[in-house]
Amino acid sequence: MQVRIWVWLLVFVGFLPLCCVGQSNLTLKVSTHLEFLNDSIKIGEPVSVSFTVRHPINTEVLFPDTQFNIEPLKIVQKNWFPTRSDSVTSTDSAVYLVTTWLPTKGYTLAMPIYAIDELGDSLPIESNTDTIYFKSVFVPEKSKGIVSQTNFEIIPERFNYPYWTLGGVGILLLLVFLVFFFGKPLQRGFRLLLLWRSEQLFESTFDRLASQAIRTKNIKALEQTLSLWKQHLERLTSKAFTTYTTKDFYNDLEDERLFEVLQLIDRGIYGGSSEVIEPEIFPVLKGYAVRFYKARRAAINNG
Repeated sequence: MQVRIWVWLLVFVGFLPLCCVGQSNLTLKVSTHLEFLNDSIKIGEPVSVSFTVRHPINTEVLFPDTQFNIEPLKIVQKNWFPTRSDSVTSTDSAVYLVTTWLPTKGYTLAMPIYAIDELGDSLPIESNTDTIYFKSVFVPEKSKGIVSQTNFEIIPERFNYPYWTLGGVGILLLLVFLVFFFGKPLQRGFRLLLLWRSEQLFESTFDRLASQAIRTKNIKALEQTLSLWKQHLERLTSKAFTTYTTKDFYNDLEDERLFEVLQLIDRGIYGGSSEVIEPEIFPVLKGYAVRFYKARRAAINNG
């Protein structure tokens, strides 16, 4: 028993340097450049940050999204550009708009990227740091050698009751008119607008996660896509789809194609099988979301 333990320890000690060397080589092959495109920043004023990454052509990189915490700065927008590649290296770049509401002397920024090689191994890599300085908008005090000789007199304000009364009555009558004649159409239009906005947000996020899952064969992205889909269906209906299993979906919807797709996704999430992540599975899920969206919109129009 003691001999076996010593053998395993020798194998682990011999394998550890190889892992470290692999990670170091990946780090050395990926270079980053982060730079503020403005000299200074004011309170509430967005400034641009350029973030460029050069990496081997067979390596994928993931940039931070707008939810990434860079306090006291805050990311308000992210714009990314198509990958440029030659025979050896690829270049990915993004421009972030950042702002702040906390004044200080200067702000130093560095952000990580995640490099994913062709074997699916990922490694966080920190960018260089860059600094931007705070620019105050306060006007400096006047010279103490100048003394004001102006004498101010406080004039009491008079409240114009007749105009305010007429204005209030007019607004009240307008509201009564709108509610009486256009109450239901306005409510219906507002509900349809919120429904359309929710659908647009879902489709945009769903397409982004599905594209990421297909490109990187990332099981986590596949799981996030399925969770987003269930939450959206639950908002469109009165059914608790977020608690449904694959069998529950089949018993409720009785769709063989949907059942097969959900089984493949279960194999990927719970079995760690990334080869099931194919482009054909996501249109099936999105098609059901569109079907429930149209049904919900028809119900509002007819309500």
